[in-house]
Amino acid sequence: MQFTIRSVGLGPKSDRQLREKDINWADLIFFMEQGQWTRISGKYRNLELRSIE
Repeated sequence: MQFTIRSVGLGPKSDRQLREKDINWADLIFFMEQGQWTRISGKYRNLELRSIE
């Protein structure tokens, strides 16, 4: 099995910022803290994001 990954950040100093095309490309999105998911889902609420359990 082989995976293709992208690493992006949410902060203004991140080398690569998360963009809508990254979300549309991804099958899964991993984040380290619940607050990060809150920021992603708030910023991209126009997209159909899967909920987390």
